[in-house]
Amino acid sequence: MSWRTRSRYVPHFPSVPEWFDRYKSLTGNELLYGALFAFLQNAERWMPVSKTKQLLWGGFAVVLIALTVVAVLKIWPLLNPEIVATAPLDEGCDLRQGPCQARLATGESIEFAIEPRTIPVLQPLELQVRVAGLAARGVEVDFRGVDMNMGYNRPRLSAKGEGFFSGATVLPVCVRNRMLWEALVLVRTNKGIVAAPFRFETVKN
Repeated sequence: MSWRTRSRYVPHFPSVPEWFDRYKSLTGNELLYGALFAFLQNAERWMPVSKTKQLLWGGFAVVLIALTVVAVLKIWPLLNPEIVATAPLDEGCDLRQGPCQARLATGESIEFAIEPRTIPVLQPLELQVRVAGLAARGVEVDFRGVDMNMGYNRPRLSAKGEGFFSGATVLPVCVRNRMLWEALVLVRTNKGIVAAPFRFETVKN
């Protein structure tokens, strides 16, 4: 390859005054993205085609990884909220017999009930939560399989009165005849989330 042929690939870089006059009104992020775009746009003029494609794919991969990290950082607090207090589990209470109540060491209480009390799977269930001593801003119920991952199921309940919240959900069927569940009631307050666990079984018909 002669010198004249190679000279086509030599990029032109503007002088410092040219850069300053052209980009002085842009913010830091705009400068970063603009420089990256200009570099990729002009890369094919001074790089072989194969290297240009590799560079483009590499740039797309970096952007995709960055977006994935940002999405995880945004979603993680929603999936795993910070809990400031948790009531002890009352293993002797049976939701099939009626509402169960969990009480915090400071005296506040959270009562939970599921209707119908037979708790059938693949059918609409009514969820009822009553809180006492807590200024509840919202209530969610996170359903988890105790010894089996049953997927994400966290319905948000609606406020129906002073300290009373209700909502609905459907529990999926399990390959086992009997399935042990934990319903973690999450009460959002100004100080943080207060949690109360309740356990129950479902039976596959």
